[in-house]
Amino acid sequence: MKNRLVLIVLVALLAFVSIAPIANAAPTGKISLGPNISADNYVVEGQTEQDVKIDFKNDATTQTAGSAAEIASTVQYLRICAAIINPGRVTVLSPADWEIIGTDGSTVRTSGTVATTVAHSESLVPPGPVVPPLSVDIYTWDIGGSQSHPYTGASGEGFETTLPVLLPQETLRLIIDVQCTGVGDSVDWFFFRATEDNFQGQTYPTSVSSITDKSNIYYSKLPGPVQTQYWLPLHNSYDPWDSDISSGHSFEQNSWNRVTTNTQYAKTNKVHHQSPASDGGGGEGTGVIHICGIKFNDLSHNGQYDPEIDGVINGVKITLLGTIDPDQNAEDTYQGSLTIQETHGNPVLTGEGGNAAPGVYCFNLIDVQPGTYQFYIRIEEPQGTEATTPTLITLAPITISGSEVAYRVDNNFGNRLPSSQPSDPYHYVGGELFTVNKLGVLTPYLALIGLAGVVLSAAVVMKFRRRR
Repeated sequence: MKNRLVLIVLVALLAFVSIAPIANAAPTGKISLGPNISADNYVVEGQTEQDVKIDFKNDATTQTAGSAAEIASTVQYLRICAAIINPGRVTVLSPADWEIIGTDGSTVRTSGTVATTVAHSESLVPPGPVVPPLSVDIYTWDIGGSQSHPYTGASGEGFETTLPVLLPQETLRLIIDVQCTGVGDSVDWFFFRATEDNFQGQTYPTSVSSITDKSNIYYSKLPGPVQTQYWLPLHNSYDPWDSDISSGHSFEQNSWNRVTTNTQYAKTNKVHHQSPASDGGGGEGTGVIHICGIKFNDLSHNGQYDPEIDGVINGVKITLLGTIDPDQNAEDTYQGSLTIQETHGNPVLTGEGGNAAPGVYCFNLIDVQPGTYQFYIRIEEPQGTEATTPTLITLAPITISGSEVAYRVDNNFGNRLPSSQPSDPYHYVGGELFTVNKLGVLTPYLALIGLAGVVLSAAVVMKFRRRR
């Protein structure tokens, strides 16, 4: 049975329009799930194949084809990756289909197929508090392909309708087939792969042939009076591991300066809930109940898990209760009516007892006899943090009438550092959430505004003195 899921991923290319010329716009990526789309899907063992559609939209302002502004806002050599956190449970098939949908949102400008390549046992540090790197499978789709020529606006390198580049207001649609095998939750982490070339402290490349690893780059002049065009990296694309810095990296805007990080890049995740067959292993007439959630570092401080921004936290104790007065584990409350499948029992630790599924916890209750069940989930909040969500969740009653699977998902727990220690790497500017790096990019322009204020003040003082 195929379960259809649509992940909508928005690539918003923003420019400092009011400060620098629009032709200097540096693209920035945001990956997010689309409206009314859940970050979860449910797969019963034996029903393991699904189609996944992923849309990447360039939200930059539409410009005249071939203009410097449009070129500067166009992402080229598109390379999309998915890290499979627990690779033994998920396989992504090859090939994948892709389309680039025009600015009207419906007309396909160009399309094709792309091979799905996989690198096994790669290192990746998941977003959130720093933990040892995980061994993951990383699937890659090179939409640009090795045969596409660069789009620079120069003679012989202008725009063609078949170019697999992402122009302003266009959408890249990737259609992949995913096979889920086994029981337990698995996590796919989607991101734009960063180039591994390093021109930090060197002259930036003016020719694309100077770049060995062509991945998510754009062609533009730097802010300022110099009109030289350079190839620059998409600043919040991500390379998941660099042995020389023992971390992953993104980039500063308008720059080849690497940023050592495991949080400050465009990302989102997809969780596959893979439950046992509906008979629960206990024969016809018994069911399965699958209960899960995520423990997250609430960087936006709003109590809502945002896979684009928030990090995930492992090693936090979660207990499934059958009653809360007095506290009693679910298997004790309903002794003889159900079995906890997990080898790690109840309570569990987020991350599935380690780093198998970052931040995720789940309970698979099998051999569930017909009846109505009431459950509660309690978290032991780590010391030195403040909860941003309730630490006890009361689930809606679950009725099992026979061989069926019932799900209760999105039971998420968030926390933050104490308000007296606001050291999260995110800040609000103008009502939007920006990273410290974004503020760093704004700083020189804010300084210019401040300087303008000083000059204006000086002019007022001089005028006042003349009048005296």
